[in-house]
Amino acid sequence: MSEPEHNPNDDKVKRLRARFLEIVADAAVRGERLDAIARRLGLTAELASGLGDDLYDAAVAQLEIVAKVLERSQGIADRLLALGERAPEGPRFARVDVAAGKPVRYAFTVHNPAKQPATVQARLAPEDPRARLQIGQPTLPGGRDTALEVQLATGAKQAGEVIALVIEVTLAYDGSRARVLPAQELEIWVR
Repeated sequence: MSEPEHNPNDDKVKRLRARFLEIVADAAVRGERLDAIARRLGLTAELASGLGDDLYDAAVAQLEIVAKVLERSQGIADRLLALGERAPEGPRFARVDVAAGKPVRYAFTVHNPAKQPATVQARLAPEDPRARLQIGQPTLPGGRDTALEVQLATGAKQAGEVIALVIEVTLAYDGSRARVLPAQELEIWVR
């Protein structure tokens, strides 16, 4: 009679069976230790019968809280990454030279970084009755840009005079949320 062929999978099965028996033996030892500890603490099977369920419910509740924290953290991380990917904004200070008596026009871009639409609000400080602000799209969709233009008559100004203005822009969203953009400083040099 011939000897059966040796299959390498037989060795793997033997090793897996041996490992399985070791794990079962370790679990039995740990179970005996837990039983001994429970007896020392005065816990009987009747007292501890619902303890596993309570521990399981507590673990599930903690995992739900962790999942919510991770979800919010992911949202914050996504927003920060989106802000970091945006191209740096242009300079916040500009000088415009103009001949005395000529009107001045200065325009710059306003970006709405949010996903929801915003109402663009702008004002000049100090207020000048000769100045006029014009907003391209007063209601700006999310992720879009619009132009904001300042027009100023310099008819009463004399050569050598400098007009300093600050343009304050706010993006107002539904509800009471608003985002104040960095102020745009403008100096008009009358020549």
